Amino acid sequence: MNRLTLFVIIDPTMEEQPALIRAADLANIAGGHIHAFCAVYEDDLSSYASRRDAKYKVRHRAIDRVDNLINPLVNDQVTVDKEVMWNEHWYQSAVHACARLGADVMIKSTYAHGKSFAGLRKRSDYYLLRHSSCPVLLTKIAKSCGYQSVLAAIAIEDGDHRHNELNNLVISQARRICRTTGAELHVVAALEGRPDIAGLLNIIVDEEEEELQSEQLISVRFGIDSEKIHLDYGSPEHVIMGAIKKTSPQLLVLGTVARTGISGAVLGNTCEKLLDRLSNDILVVN
Repeated sequence: MNRLTLFVIIDPTMEEQPALIRAADLANIAGGHIHAFCAVYEDDLSSYASRRDAKYKVRHRAIDRVDNLINPLVNDQVTVDKEVMWNEHWYQSAVHACARLGADVMIKSTYAHGKSFAGLRKRSDYYLLRHSSCPVLLTKIAKSCGYQSVLAAIAIEDGDHRHNELNNLVISQARRICRTTGAELHVVAALEGRPDIAGLLNIIVDEEEEELQSEQLISVRFGIDSEKIHLDYGSPEHVIMGAIKKTSPQLLVLGTVARTGISGAVLGNTCEKLLDRLSNDILVVN
């Protein structure tokens, strides 16, 4: 497998850096390059001689801290570099920097937020999910851990054919993670009514396959053992939570509809609803 290029957002307000820990986990397994991105900004400049003085001192303090974080990670498998800037709108700068780098994955620490922080999170986590040029891995766990089980959520809905494109991306990214980490792949989907799964997933079946069960059809489509397919009726959030209880995954892979414009596709709002409920990592692709 090619070496990973991991774009890691350093949170200058926090002591623990779960995103950097997770990046080190992945880079040490697959071999990779970690690009540590940190944006700093201060509103109150009264303790500085000038705005220029503030920018210089704040930025250089951040550079020293980032160096202390990333330098111990270097080994035969892992290379590192950094990017530290003064910018109030860090999430926009992060999206631009990640695209310039051509990263394989953006990794960010995320935290449970109360209702009072809803607006802030829409400007940060949600912005990254909708605008990143690559998959975004959100993690809350500030310790090294491997992936033994990965759960990929796909959409089986009437409507736009681009659901299939999104499903392909979800499964492709989930498989890549499984190949890298040796994890077991499971798939979950929420059903409505009596869906024509073969038609919705563009599966061409012959006469002998027409009586296949739903799990078997999805198994044929994605090449995953039918016993690892988890289907249920209900909202995507409810069905995904049920599958998580069954499979205990360390990583959930979801798709969003940032660029596809699919109205009501599974995982637009579902991802946002799940962020505060889950302690496991979430990989979001679009």
